[in-house]
Amino acid sequence: MSTVDPEFSRVNFFNREKDFSVVAKDDSHVRILKLFPMCRGKALSLHDYRRFHLRFYIPREIFDDKCSKVSKLFIFLNGLDELDYFTLYDQLGQGLAKYNYASVLLPLPDHLNRNKKYRVNDPKVIEKPSDLFINERDKIYSGYLQLLEELEILLKHLRHGCYKSGKNYSCGFYRHLFNKDLSISILGYSLGGLGALSSYLLYRKQFNTCILLNSGAKLDDIDVSEFIQINNWKNMVAGIQRDWDINFDTNDKARLFDKIFLGNKTSLLKSELKEISRNLCFILGGSDSVTKYKSIQDIEPDAHGLATLKIPGINHFLSIDLQWNKWFKLVVNTIAQFDESASKEVLSQNEIVDEFIQYQIKYKIFDGPGSCILERISDANDKLKFFRVLYAAEGIYKNKETAIIEMYIAIEKMVKRPNLYPAIDNFPHNQLFGKRASTAFKVSGKTIYDLLKKQRDFAVRNEKIPRIGELLVENNVISNEQRNALIENDS
Repeated sequence: MSTVDPEFSRVNFFNREKDFSVVAKDDSHVRILKLFPMCRGKALSLHDYRRFHLRFYIPREIFDDKCSKVSKLFIFLNGLDELDYFTLYDQLGQGLAKYNYASVLLPLPDHLNRNKKYRVNDPKVIEKPSDLFINERDKIYSGYLQLLEELEILLKHLRHGCYKSGKNYSCGFYRHLFNKDLSISILGYSLGGLGALSSYLLYRKQFNTCILLNSGAKLDDIDVSEFIQINNWKNMVAGIQRDWDINFDTNDKARLFDKIFLGNKTSLLKSELKEISRNLCFILGGSDSVTKYKSIQDIEPDAHGLATLKIPGINHFLSIDLQWNKWFKLVVNTIAQFDESASKEVLSQNEIVDEFIQYQIKYKIFDGPGSCILERISDANDKLKFFRVLYAAEGIYKNKETAIIEMYIAIEKMVKRPNLYPAIDNFPHNQLFGKRASTAFKVSGKTIYDLLKKQRDFAVRNEKIPRIGELLVENNVISNEQRNALIENDS
């Protein structure tokens, strides 16, 4: 469970002139406030919305060792209308520090310590971001663009892209604490999750993983009725959609906003999510009434799925949920383990093919390019390992059919040089249709090899893959009667 005291996580009025301050320490981490980089132009006024503190969580062991630097870090993005408490992010920062992760909270514009009442140090000022969005709906898109710009600046500094120093800059902070080849992941809660997913897809080479916490629904599917007049929210979203239809931008940032925030072009989003599925994880509360699980299912790639942890009984507002502490350790462990797994080297194409051959020798799980019979794997550990191989194969080859055909192509190469590939002696090669056609009707190995490559072309295009027998008949290598005779013998 988390040991964060909410009162110590309250947003306070802080000296906006001060660049750096250590605000908390415990055995696992050090909590630091650091002004967002202001090295690109003239100095900003104390009340400027671009002048704010980032909230860093550094593992204590690394902070105390002047020779150590952070090698892995999460960027946190907060949820809608969070104003007065850092509790959730203090919990996550402390928890991940125990796994040697540093973290940094980049508050969304107008939220938490960036809200106007903290900018002007006046507790009487009440300005909810959702009210701003409803009254001036273009602010949600301008805020989105601002977030992406600020993320780009932060990423540049974390990776030692700025070398300015001096009273107004202090960019040496990043070079002092972080490795230049720092592994960076992004985690977004609620509305911040939409920003995190957009950021990951826009800057995917910059990030290792993307974690969405009680998030993933498009704006129109978010049920804000517990804290906002739902009709006002629905009217705002409809207005944004109308404006969008008239003034649609064509740049990458606009296209992502269109797909993720507005929920347009779902089929394209599904395709993109399938590509990054090894690096994308949804963690959802089973009792979340704001972000509903059905909304995640609507964007889930067909016949593929997404990594999802659904926690029973957990509501949307995690920091005040009485059940959250009971599940907190599992959640943090899942985040750390998922990130570590995604950072590991993916199997190479040759390794995948070799694994497929070994499984075919041991369990005969493939009956053709479109057939993978997992029930034949009797050993539970082998089955779990095969799922990982299959997952890697789909990531590299885009579909399992292409990978299976690559295995058959490799087999045809191996049979020509059995002394170089001893494993081929144990492969059920004589049971393959092409081999039986070669034996019965003198079909050459080169012909079978060429037809396998044709099968691969169909698989790469995601088209229906013809059987080898069909291709032999179609190319006048054997007759239809000869093919039927081989099929009858097989049965």
